[in-house]
Amino acid sequence: MTLDGTLDLVANATGKPGQEQQPVDVRADVAGAQQQELDQFFAVCAAAGPKCAFSAGDPKQKFAGIFARASRGPEVASLMKTVGSALYQSGRWKRLAQTLAAMPADPGPAVPVLDPAVPAHSPGFLAVQCVDSDNPQSPGDYAALAARESARQPYFGLSAVYSMAQCVGWPARDEDRYTGPWNRPRTNPVLVLNNRFDPATPLHNAEATAAELGDGRVLVVDGYGHTSLDAPSACASAAVVRYLTDLAAPAPGTTCPPDTLPFP
Repeated sequence: MTLDGTLDLVANATGKPGQEQQPVDVRADVAGAQQQELDQFFAVCAAAGPKCAFSAGDPKQKFAGIFARASRGPEVASLMKTVGSALYQSGRWKRLAQTLAAMPADPGPAVPVLDPAVPAHSPGFLAVQCVDSDNPQSPGDYAALAARESARQPYFGLSAVYSMAQCVGWPARDEDRYTGPWNRPRTNPVLVLNNRFDPATPLHNAEATAAELGDGRVLVVDGYGHTSLDAPSACASAAVVRYLTDLAAPAPGTTCPPDTLPFP
């Protein structure tokens, strides 16, 4: 079996003790993963120079000004949806840079965001996630987390908090849903693939999953975006083929380069 882009199995199902009132994306620290990749965008853009339309000056500082201005009005949700979409695939970074370069900035302080970018999940997604994963069922639980996560991750914290808010009052339950154990004996190790910077399934989640499986083997693609399908790598594809055909898992610590990099 191969898993490509996985949340920590425990975090996805129930969370660890003390996380009972946290929604799944907070338990998995998706906001932290998004911030890590956004920081990579700033660094790679600056290094690309004229190839990146947002490279002049300090991209990180400029973005802070754009966010501060957007947070004073209704534009912040649209801004963060644009950023979030681009983080899923580094092929979109060039267009993101052009979009940000055209946006006005304000160096003043940001204000509390009243209209965060909240994912609108499909009924099919909710039908699975709302019964497979524990999420708070009181609106007050989300409100209590919002202030803390917004302070910890100003750009992405609110989105992670409210991502599963559609599960409040979900009418269905799965009384025998599986919550572990995950380390059943297997003939072959499970191969877990993950990008170095993945905004939806952080690398530390893949590493936790491999440990929870007991025999998981992590293969890291040194790229950006959600799953290795959005960071194509001939090296990783060859490793998967060897694993599936010859039952030869990559050595621990194996990494693969992506076939292309942003701003070539």
